[in-house]
Amino acid sequence: MSERDALRRLLSERDLSGAEARLRERLQAGAPVTPLLKELPKPTFSATHRVKARLHKPAPSRAWIGGLALAAAALLALGTTQLPQESAPLSEALASAGQAEITPDLSASWQGSGRISGTEEAPIVDWDKGSLHLELTPDQGVDLHVRTREASVAVLGTVFDVERDVLGTTVSVTRGMVQVDCTQGSDPILRAGEQHTCLPVSAAGSASRLQTLVDQDPGARRAEIARAIALDDARGDVLSELLALRLELNAQDQDWQAVERDAMAYLEIGGPREVEIRTLAAQLQQRSGDCEGVRSLLSAVDKLSDREQAVLSACE
Repeated sequence: MSERDALRRLLSERDLSGAEARLRERLQAGAPVTPLLKELPKPTFSATHRVKARLHKPAPSRAWIGGLALAAAALLALGTTQLPQESAPLSEALASAGQAEITPDLSASWQGSGRISGTEEAPIVDWDKGSLHLELTPDQGVDLHVRTREASVAVLGTVFDVERDVLGTTVSVTRGMVQVDCTQGSDPILRAGEQHTCLPVSAAGSASRLQTLVDQDPGARRAEIARAIALDDARGDVLSELLALRLELNAQDQDWQAVERDAMAYLEIGGPREVEIRTLAAQLQQRSGDCEGVRSLLSAVDKLSDREQAVLSACE
């Protein structure tokens, strides 16, 4: 079978879109086949997987093999098969930046990294980092799920965005409605114009978020610090940084007893801000008249700054 006959056969066995109908008219008018194949749309991920699956099935008759080989590009672009179409499996990595039609009902654009799995009827996007924009045609029976470490998003037909960064996972809805299940925290239903951020689930992630949100409301900041300190993985330098952040809040409130408690807890653990915290603790003890405590704290500092020397001199 020639290329022209194979393509003519493919175009005669399906309901054609406007572009495909015009393609058939040009084919019947004698236009060269190769340029026509180049004009076909890029195949969806699901169409690609369906064709790959067909190529692993037992070979059909010899006469049809020649035509199929010659029209492989048309098969991919039109997504057509001779067999009943089951829900095609999906398995594609999303890397860097790009856009694609994942299935006939789902398109995506992204800048970051993740992976698509599942099937045409139940696609799953595991999103690692960056921005992801998805558009799903409503009322097509597609059960779409997007998963990050902080959240699971269930979708039944909408346009929405997922942003995973140092602040957590933020879901924003442009059209339709989604159910967001945060790994920790609330599980809101979002409608058009609404958004929600699921907080980091690790102490390190929480500390990074808090370091970024320097202008955060003090009450919300205190609650986030308390939640992060209570996490199982809050230890070492991460825990000491969380204590330092809480210490700063207590200093703003001039709760000097709480500041001293956090400072001493920090020094028991140690961390990159140890000299700064040690000096602050020495100042507080000097104010309370505990000069022995001042000397003990500053004796661990190799070279005293002018500020530290002044605190020590006040006890002499």
